[in-house]
Amino acid sequence: MKADRLRLTRLGGVVAAAIAVVIGLAACSSSGTGGGGGGPSASPAVIVPVAGCGAAAHTDPTDRSNNRTIARCSSGAPAPQKLLQPHTVVIAGASKGEYSAPVLLGMAKGEFAKENLTVKFVQMPSSDATVQLASGKVDAALAAPYVSFTNGVASGLDLKLTLANYSPQYGGDATKPQSGLWVRRADFADPQKPDLAQLKGKRICNTLGNGTVSVYWMQKAVQAAGISLKDVTWSALQPADCVTALQQGAVSAAYLLDPFWTQIKNQTDKYALAAVQPNEPNGAILYGPNLLEKHRDVGEAFARAYIRTINTYLGPGYHQNATVVNDLAQEIGVEPSAITNGYELKFEWEWRSGILDDIQKTYLELGTQKAAVIPEDKLVDRSFYNQAVGYNGK
Repeated sequence: MKADRLRLTRLGGVVAAAIAVVIGLAACSSSGTGGGGGGPSASPAVIVPVAGCGAAAHTDPTDRSNNRTIARCSSGAPAPQKLLQPHTVVIAGASKGEYSAPVLLGMAKGEFAKENLTVKFVQMPSSDATVQLASGKVDAALAAPYVSFTNGVASGLDLKLTLANYSPQYGGDATKPQSGLWVRRADFADPQKPDLAQLKGKRICNTLGNGTVSVYWMQKAVQAAGISLKDVTWSALQPADCVTALQQGAVSAAYLLDPFWTQIKNQTDKYALAAVQPNEPNGAILYGPNLLEKHRDVGEAFARAYIRTINTYLGPGYHQNATVVNDLAQEIGVEPSAITNGYELKFEWEWRSGILDDIQKTYLELGTQKAAVIPEDKLVDRSFYNQAVGYNGK
Protein backbone atom coordinates (compact mmCIF):
# COMPACT_ATOMS: atom_id res chain seq x y z
CA MET A 1 0.00 0.00 0.00
CA LYS A 2 3.02 2.27 -0.38
CA ALA A 3 1.44 3.78 -3.48
CA ASP A 4 -1.67 4.63 -1.45
CA ARG A 5 0.35 6.61 1.06
CA LEU A 6 2.22 8.41 -1.65
CA ARG A 7 -0.98 9.43 -3.38
CA LEU A 8 -2.52 10.80 -0.21
CA THR A 9 0.69 12.62 0.72
CA ARG A 10 0.49 14.46 -2.56
CA LEU A 11 -2.72 16.19 -1.45
CA GLY A 12 -0.85 18.37 1.01
CA GLY A 13 1.42 19.68 -1.70
CA VAL A 14 -1.15 20.12 -4.45
CA VAL A 15 -1.78 23.83 -3.87
CA ALA A 16 1.89 24.74 -3.69
CA ALA A 17 2.63 22.68 -6.76
CA ALA A 18 -0.26 24.23 -8.64
CA ILE A 19 0.90 27.75 -7.85
CA ALA A 20 4.41 26.91 -9.01
CA VAL A 21 3.08 25.43 -12.25
CA VAL A 22 0.83 28.43 -12.88
CA ILE A 23 3.75 30.83 -12.42
CA GLY A 24 6.01 28.80 -14.65
CA LEU A 25 3.38 28.26 -17.35
CA ALA A 26 1.53 31.56 -17.26
CA ALA A 27 2.35 32.19 -20.89
CA CYS A 28 1.02 28.82 -22.09
CA SER A 29 -1.97 28.84 -24.42
CA SER A 30 -5.07 26.70 -24.31
CA SER A 31 -4.75 23.08 -25.33
CA GLY A 32 -7.11 23.78 -28.21
CA THR A 33 -6.27 24.08 -31.87
CA GLY A 34 -7.63 27.57 -32.11
CA GLY A 35 -10.11 30.09 -30.73
CA GLY A 36 -13.70 28.96 -30.87
CA GLY A 37 -15.06 32.06 -32.56
CA GLY A 38 -11.83 33.50 -33.81
CA GLY A 39 -10.29 34.74 -30.56
CA PRO A 40 -10.55 35.05 -26.76
CA SER A 41 -14.05 35.51 -25.38
CA ALA A 42 -14.21 36.13 -21.65
CA SER A 43 -17.73 37.63 -21.64
CA PRO A 44 -20.76 35.32 -21.59
CA ALA A 45 -23.09 35.30 -24.55
CA VAL A 46 -26.37 37.15 -24.24
CA ILE A 47 -28.97 34.87 -22.71
CA VAL A 48 -31.90 34.35 -25.07
CA PRO A 49 -34.78 31.85 -25.11
CA VAL A 50 -33.70 28.40 -26.31
CA ALA A 51 -35.98 26.16 -28.36
CA GLY A 52 -36.83 22.97 -26.49
CA CYS A 53 -35.73 24.41 -23.14
CA GLY A 54 -38.63 26.09 -21.37
CA ALA A 55 -39.47 26.53 -17.72
CA ALA A 56 -38.62 22.86 -17.03
CA ALA A 57 -34.98 23.53 -17.94
CA HIS A 58 -34.39 25.29 -14.61
CA THR A 59 -35.19 24.31 -11.01
CA ASP A 60 -34.71 25.92 -7.62
CA PRO A 61 -31.06 25.21 -6.69
CA THR A 62 -31.90 25.25 -2.98
CA ASP A 63 -34.22 22.24 -3.32
CA ARG A 64 -32.33 19.19 -2.01
CA SER A 65 -35.38 17.06 -1.28
CA ASN A 66 -35.54 13.41 -2.31
CA ASN A 67 -38.51 14.02 -4.60
CA ARG A 68 -37.21 17.18 -6.25
CA THR A 69 -37.70 17.78 -9.95
CA ILE A 70 -34.65 17.48 -12.22
CA ALA A 71 -34.21 20.03 -15.02
CA ARG A 72 -34.89 18.80 -18.54
CA CYS A 73 -35.08 20.09 -22.13
CA SER A 74 -36.50 18.27 -25.13
CA SER A 75 -34.43 15.64 -26.90
CA GLY A 76 -31.90 17.37 -29.17
CA ALA A 77 -31.94 20.57 -27.13
CA PRO A 78 -30.18 22.89 -26.76
CA ALA A 79 -29.39 22.90 -30.47
CA PRO A 80 -25.75 23.11 -31.55
CA GLN A 81 -24.21 26.48 -32.33
CA LYS A 82 -21.21 25.41 -34.34
CA LEU A 83 -18.07 27.37 -33.56
CA LEU A 84 -16.44 29.12 -36.51
CA GLN A 85 -13.15 27.34 -35.91
CA PRO A 86 -12.45 23.83 -34.56
CA HIS A 87 -11.24 23.53 -31.02
CA THR A 88 -9.85 20.63 -29.01
CA VAL A 89 -10.97 20.37 -25.38
CA VAL A 90 -8.79 18.21 -23.16
CA ILE A 91 -10.70 16.89 -20.15
CA ALA A 92 -8.97 15.08 -17.29
CA GLY A 93 -10.54 12.40 -15.14
CA ALA A 94 -9.37 9.85 -12.59
CA SER A 95 -11.44 7.05 -14.10
CA LYS A 96 -14.34 6.21 -16.38
CA GLY A 97 -17.69 4.98 -15.13
CA GLU A 98 -21.39 5.27 -15.82
CA TYR A 99 -21.27 8.62 -14.01
CA SER A 100 -19.08 9.85 -16.93
CA ALA A 101 -21.85 9.21 -19.46
CA PRO A 102 -22.59 12.84 -20.49
CA VAL A 103 -18.97 13.21 -21.60
CA LEU A 104 -18.35 9.69 -22.93
CA LEU A 105 -21.63 9.46 -24.86
CA GLY A 106 -21.27 13.03 -26.06
CA MET A 107 -17.98 11.94 -27.63
CA ALA A 108 -19.33 8.64 -28.99
CA LYS A 109 -22.54 10.14 -30.40
CA GLY A 110 -20.87 13.15 -32.01
CA GLU A 111 -22.60 15.77 -29.87
CA PHE A 112 -19.36 17.65 -29.23
CA ALA A 113 -18.46 17.39 -32.90
CA LYS A 114 -21.71 19.22 -33.74
CA GLU A 115 -20.24 22.21 -31.86
CA ASN A 116 -16.96 21.91 -33.82
CA LEU A 117 -15.28 20.44 -30.73
CA THR A 118 -12.95 17.50 -30.39
CA VAL A 119 -12.91 16.20 -26.83
CA LYS A 120 -9.96 14.20 -25.56
CA PHE A 121 -10.22 12.32 -22.27
CA VAL A 122 -6.94 12.08 -20.34
CA GLN A 123 -6.82 9.81 -17.29
CA MET A 124 -4.93 11.17 -14.28
CA PRO A 125 -5.39 11.42 -10.49
CA SER A 126 -7.76 14.20 -9.44
CA SER A 127 -5.06 16.06 -7.50
CA ASP A 128 -2.90 16.13 -10.65
CA ALA A 129 -5.90 17.27 -12.69
CA THR A 130 -6.27 20.29 -10.41
CA VAL A 131 -2.68 21.31 -11.11
CA GLN A 132 -3.05 20.77 -14.85
CA LEU A 133 -6.39 22.58 -14.95
CA ALA A 134 -5.07 25.64 -13.13
CA SER A 135 -2.02 25.81 -15.38
CA GLY A 136 -4.02 25.56 -18.59
CA LYS A 137 -2.50 22.22 -19.59
CA VAL A 138 -6.02 20.74 -19.57
CA ASP A 139 -9.23 22.64 -20.19
CA ALA A 140 -11.72 20.85 -17.93
CA ALA A 141 -11.88 18.08 -15.36
CA LEU A 142 -14.45 15.33 -14.94
CA ALA A 143 -14.14 15.31 -11.19
CA ALA A 144 -15.79 16.79 -8.11
CA PRO A 145 -15.08 19.55 -5.58
CA TYR A 146 -12.29 17.58 -3.92
CA VAL A 147 -10.17 19.23 -1.25
CA SER A 148 -7.50 19.92 -3.87
CA PHE A 149 -10.12 22.07 -5.62
CA THR A 150 -11.27 24.00 -2.55
CA ASN A 151 -7.72 24.50 -1.28
CA GLY A 152 -6.67 25.60 -4.76
CA VAL A 153 -9.44 28.20 -5.01
CA ALA A 154 -8.60 29.44 -1.51
CA SER A 155 -5.03 29.99 -2.73
CA GLY A 156 -6.17 32.03 -5.70
CA LEU A 157 -6.36 29.46 -8.51
CA ASP A 158 -8.84 30.24 -11.30
CA LEU A 159 -11.13 27.20 -11.06
CA LYS A 160 -14.92 26.85 -11.03
CA LEU A 161 -17.50 24.09 -10.85
CA THR A 162 -19.71 24.63 -13.91
CA LEU A 163 -21.84 21.49 -14.46
CA ALA A 164 -23.15 18.72 -12.22
CA ASN A 165 -23.33 15.08 -13.29
CA TYR A 166 -25.93 12.81 -11.63
CA SER A 167 -27.94 11.87 -8.59
CA PRO A 168 -28.36 8.21 -7.54
CA GLN A 169 -31.69 6.64 -8.38
CA TYR A 170 -32.34 5.76 -4.72
CA GLY A 171 -30.16 8.30 -2.96
CA GLY A 172 -30.21 8.07 0.83
CA ASP A 173 -31.83 4.61 0.84
CA ALA A 174 -29.25 2.01 1.86
CA THR A 175 -31.82 -0.78 1.70
CA LYS A 176 -31.41 -0.89 -2.08
CA PRO A 177 -28.12 -2.19 -3.53
CA GLN A 178 -26.35 0.68 -5.27
CA SER A 179 -23.21 2.77 -5.35
CA GLY A 180 -22.08 3.49 -1.80
CA LEU A 181 -19.99 2.33 1.14
CA TRP A 182 -19.87 -1.48 1.03
CA VAL A 183 -18.42 -3.55 3.87
CA ARG A 184 -17.07 -7.09 4.30
CA ARG A 185 -19.36 -8.89 6.74
CA ALA A 186 -16.52 -11.19 7.91
CA ASP A 187 -14.64 -8.20 9.36
CA PHE A 188 -17.36 -7.43 11.91
CA ALA A 189 -18.22 -9.10 15.23
CA ASP A 190 -21.79 -9.65 14.05
CA PRO A 191 -21.61 -10.27 10.30
CA GLN A 192 -25.39 -10.04 10.00
CA LYS A 193 -25.44 -6.53 11.48
CA PRO A 194 -22.13 -4.80 10.70
CA ASP A 195 -21.44 -2.05 13.23
CA LEU A 196 -19.59 0.82 11.55
CA ALA A 197 -17.93 1.64 14.87
CA GLN A 198 -15.82 -1.47 14.25
CA LEU A 199 -14.21 0.20 11.24
CA LYS A 200 -12.00 2.03 13.72
CA GLY A 201 -8.41 1.11 12.92
CA LYS A 202 -9.45 -0.71 9.76
CA ARG A 203 -8.84 0.17 6.12
CA ILE A 204 -11.36 1.72 3.67
CA CYS A 205 -10.90 2.05 -0.08
CA ASN A 206 -11.91 5.02 -2.19
CA THR A 207 -10.25 7.18 -4.82
CA LEU A 208 -8.77 9.93 -2.66
CA GLY A 209 -9.04 9.24 1.07
CA ASN A 210 -10.22 12.12 3.26
CA GLY A 211 -9.86 14.53 0.35
CA THR A 212 -12.75 13.22 -1.73
CA VAL A 213 -16.26 14.61 -1.86
CA SER A 214 -17.97 11.41 -0.64
CA VAL A 215 -16.59 11.92 2.87
CA TYR A 216 -19.38 14.32 3.83
CA TRP A 217 -22.05 11.62 3.83
CA MET A 218 -19.71 8.82 4.94
CA GLN A 219 -18.64 10.93 7.91
CA LYS A 220 -22.28 11.32 8.94
CA ALA A 221 -22.73 7.54 8.77
CA VAL A 222 -19.71 6.63 10.88
CA GLN A 223 -20.35 9.48 13.34
CA ALA A 224 -23.78 8.01 13.98
CA ALA A 225 -21.95 4.84 15.05
CA GLY A 226 -19.61 6.79 17.35
CA ILE A 227 -16.39 7.13 15.33
CA SER A 228 -14.87 9.50 12.77
CA LEU A 229 -13.23 8.96 9.42
CA LYS A 230 -10.10 10.13 11.22
CA ASP A 231 -10.17 6.73 12.93
CA VAL A 232 -9.74 4.71 9.72
CA THR A 233 -6.89 4.11 7.29
CA TRP A 234 -7.42 4.82 3.61
CA SER A 235 -6.41 2.95 0.49
CA ALA A 236 -6.70 5.33 -2.48
CA LEU A 237 -7.28 3.16 -5.54
CA GLN A 238 -9.14 3.14 -8.83
CA PRO A 239 -12.84 2.09 -8.54
CA ALA A 240 -12.27 -1.34 -10.11
CA ASP A 241 -9.30 -1.97 -7.80
CA CYS A 242 -11.46 -1.14 -4.77
CA VAL A 243 -13.70 -4.07 -5.69
CA THR A 244 -10.68 -6.36 -5.84
CA ALA A 245 -9.31 -5.06 -2.54
CA LEU A 246 -12.64 -5.72 -0.85
CA GLN A 247 -12.91 -9.21 -2.31
CA GLN A 248 -9.36 -10.11 -1.26
CA GLY A 249 -9.78 -8.77 2.27
CA ALA A 250 -7.19 -6.02 1.82
CA VAL A 251 -9.82 -3.53 3.03
CA SER A 252 -12.84 -3.88 5.29
CA ALA A 253 -14.97 -1.36 3.40
CA ALA A 254 -14.95 0.40 0.05
CA TYR A 255 -16.82 3.17 -1.70
CA LEU A 256 -17.90 1.42 -4.90
CA LEU A 257 -19.04 3.53 -7.83
CA ASP A 258 -21.39 2.65 -10.68
CA PRO A 259 -21.23 0.11 -12.25
CA PHE A 260 -18.53 -1.60 -10.16
CA TRP A 261 -20.72 -2.44 -7.15
CA THR A 262 -22.79 -4.74 -9.37
CA GLN A 263 -19.94 -7.27 -9.22
CA ILE A 264 -20.76 -8.05 -5.58
CA LYS A 265 -24.40 -7.05 -5.18
CA ASN A 266 -25.66 -10.65 -5.25
CA GLN A 267 -23.17 -11.90 -2.65
CA THR A 268 -25.27 -10.73 0.27
CA ASP A 269 -23.71 -13.34 2.56
CA LYS A 270 -20.31 -11.66 2.15
CA TYR A 271 -20.99 -7.97 1.62
CA ALA A 272 -23.42 -5.34 2.90
CA LEU A 273 -24.22 -1.78 1.85
CA ALA A 274 -23.71 0.48 4.86
CA ALA A 275 -24.19 4.06 3.59
CA VAL A 276 -25.16 5.81 0.36
CA GLN A 277 -24.94 9.21 -1.26
CA PRO A 278 -27.94 11.51 -0.76
CA ASN A 279 -30.24 12.26 -3.68
CA GLU A 280 -28.05 15.03 -5.07
CA PRO A 281 -25.02 15.32 -7.36
CA ASN A 282 -21.56 15.00 -5.86
CA GLY A 283 -19.50 14.93 -9.04
CA ALA A 284 -19.11 17.71 -11.56
CA ILE A 285 -17.33 19.28 -14.49
CA LEU A 286 -14.68 21.79 -13.43
CA TYR A 287 -13.41 24.52 -15.74
CA GLY A 288 -10.04 26.24 -15.60
CA PRO A 289 -8.94 29.57 -17.08
CA ASN A 290 -8.98 28.30 -20.67
CA LEU A 291 -12.76 27.83 -20.70
CA LEU A 292 -13.68 30.34 -18.02
CA GLU A 293 -11.93 33.25 -19.67
CA LYS A 294 -9.58 32.64 -22.60
CA HIS A 295 -12.10 30.73 -24.74
CA ARG A 296 -15.36 31.16 -22.94
CA ASP A 297 -17.32 30.49 -26.13
CA VAL A 298 -15.71 27.03 -26.17
CA GLY A 299 -16.81 26.50 -22.56
CA GLU A 300 -20.35 27.45 -23.59
CA ALA A 301 -20.23 25.05 -26.54
CA PHE A 302 -19.01 22.23 -24.29
CA ALA A 303 -21.87 22.93 -21.86
CA ARG A 304 -24.44 22.84 -24.68
CA ALA A 305 -23.20 19.48 -25.95
CA TYR A 306 -23.04 18.05 -22.41
CA ILE A 307 -26.61 19.12 -21.65
CA ARG A 308 -27.88 17.99 -25.05
CA THR A 309 -26.34 14.56 -24.48
CA ILE A 310 -28.26 14.24 -21.21
CA ASN A 311 -31.54 15.33 -22.80
CA THR A 312 -31.14 13.13 -25.88
CA TYR A 313 -29.67 9.89 -24.53
CA LEU A 314 -29.76 9.85 -20.73
CA GLY A 315 -33.36 10.40 -19.72
CA PRO A 316 -35.46 7.85 -17.81
CA GLY A 317 -35.30 4.45 -19.52
CA TYR A 318 -31.83 4.81 -21.03
CA HIS A 319 -30.89 1.34 -19.75
CA GLN A 320 -33.50 -0.04 -22.16
CA ASN A 321 -31.76 1.55 -25.14
CA ALA A 322 -29.32 -1.13 -26.27
CA THR A 323 -27.36 1.23 -28.51
CA VAL A 324 -26.80 3.72 -25.71
CA VAL A 325 -25.82 0.99 -23.25
CA ASN A 326 -23.45 -0.67 -25.72
CA ASP A 327 -21.79 2.63 -26.63
CA LEU A 328 -21.40 3.54 -22.98
CA ALA A 329 -20.07 0.11 -22.01
CA GLN A 330 -17.48 0.29 -24.78
CA GLU A 331 -16.33 3.72 -23.65
CA ILE A 332 -16.03 2.57 -20.01
CA GLY A 333 -14.47 -0.78 -20.86
CA VAL A 334 -17.07 -3.06 -19.25
CA GLU A 335 -19.70 -5.52 -20.46
CA PRO A 336 -23.15 -3.99 -21.13
CA SER A 337 -24.58 -6.20 -18.36
CA ALA A 338 -22.41 -4.36 -15.83
CA ILE A 339 -24.49 -1.28 -16.59
CA THR A 340 -27.94 -2.84 -16.92
CA ASN A 341 -27.50 -4.93 -13.74
CA GLY A 342 -27.57 -1.69 -11.74
CA TYR A 343 -30.06 1.12 -11.42
CA GLU A 344 -30.21 3.99 -13.86
CA LEU A 345 -28.60 7.22 -12.71
CA LYS A 346 -30.51 10.50 -12.76
CA PHE A 347 -28.28 12.70 -14.88
CA GLU A 348 -28.51 16.44 -14.38
CA TRP A 349 -26.49 19.56 -15.06
CA GLU A 350 -27.61 21.82 -12.19
CA TRP A 351 -25.60 22.05 -8.98
CA ARG A 352 -27.53 22.13 -5.67
CA SER A 353 -26.88 25.02 -3.27
CA GLY A 354 -25.60 23.99 0.16
CA ILE A 355 -23.72 20.85 -0.88
CA LEU A 356 -20.39 22.65 -0.95
CA ASP A 357 -20.92 24.03 2.54
CA ASP A 358 -21.50 20.50 3.85
CA ILE A 359 -18.48 19.14 1.98
CA GLN A 360 -16.15 21.89 3.18
CA LYS A 361 -17.27 21.58 6.80
CA THR A 362 -16.37 17.88 6.64
CA TYR A 363 -12.97 18.65 5.10
CA LEU A 364 -12.37 21.04 7.99
CA GLU A 365 -13.41 18.40 10.54
CA LEU A 366 -10.97 15.96 8.97
CA GLY A 367 -8.16 18.52 8.73
CA THR A 368 -7.73 18.40 4.96
CA GLN A 369 -9.07 21.87 4.08
CA LYS A 370 -6.80 24.64 5.29
CA ALA A 371 -9.07 27.68 4.82
CA ALA A 372 -12.45 28.51 6.32
CA VAL A 373 -15.58 27.63 4.35
CA ILE A 374 -15.40 29.40 0.97
CA PRO A 375 -18.62 31.08 -0.22
CA GLU A 376 -20.35 29.17 -3.01
CA ASP A 377 -20.07 32.05 -5.50
CA LYS A 378 -16.29 31.69 -5.35
CA LEU A 379 -16.52 28.00 -6.29
CA VAL A 380 -19.51 27.68 -8.66
CA ASP A 381 -20.32 29.37 -11.98
CA ARG A 382 -23.88 28.55 -13.07
CA SER A 383 -23.81 30.96 -16.01
CA PHE A 384 -22.65 28.31 -18.50
CA TYR A 385 -25.65 26.04 -18.05
CA ASN A 386 -28.07 28.94 -17.55
CA GLN A 387 -26.93 30.42 -20.87
CA ALA A 388 -27.15 27.02 -22.59
CA VAL A 389 -30.82 26.51 -21.65
CA GLY A 390 -31.86 30.18 -21.90
CA TYR A 391 -32.48 30.83 -18.21
CA ASN A 392 -32.00 34.53 -17.50
CA GLY A 393 -32.24 34.40 -13.71
CA LYS A 394 -35.53 36.19 -13.43
